[in-house]
Amino acid sequence: MFEHSNDYLFRSRMQLVNSSDKNIFHSTIDSWLIILLVLTLLGSLSLLLKLQSMDSLEEYLFASAFIFFTLILPSWVLLRNLYEITNDNLIVGFGPLTWHIPYKSITKISHTTEASLAPALSFHRIKIHYGINQVIMISPKDENHFLNLLKRHVQDIEIVPIKYPKR
Repeated sequence: MFEHSNDYLFRSRMQLVNSSDKNIFHSTIDSWLIILLVLTLLGSLSLLLKLQSMDSLEEYLFASAFIFFTLILPSWVLLRNLYEITNDNLIVGFGPLTWHIPYKSITKISHTTEASLAPALSFHRIKIHYGINQVIMISPKDENHFLNLLKRHVQDIEIVPIKYPKR
């Protein structure tokens, strides 16, 4: 189930300031992604400096859109990539997007290294199957603690063991 919730956006901003709550987990971030984001941010900042000298409206609009998609949106995703275990739902926040997954709809949990688009900043992910053929992949920092808390809410869950490929 996918929902936008202004109340949740406000709460998540507050939790970023004080994320000592043991039911909120931030995403693990792969080092290659940090390098890519830093390079992208540097490129966006250099374009931002050139924005002052642009003459045509088309150049200005292109540069503005480029800055939004390479500076603002990735920063929003980095600052709001969290997983919250509440009384009734697993809430996944990823930039401007929010998913509310009722525990009763979760059918299976497995581990994966799929490179599909997901609210996870690492390729070592937990794949949560829920609803009718729905899947979401996440990468909480403290995976064991996350899974233990989740198991308290979903007792009869099948958890497929970790099978990461050998490096």
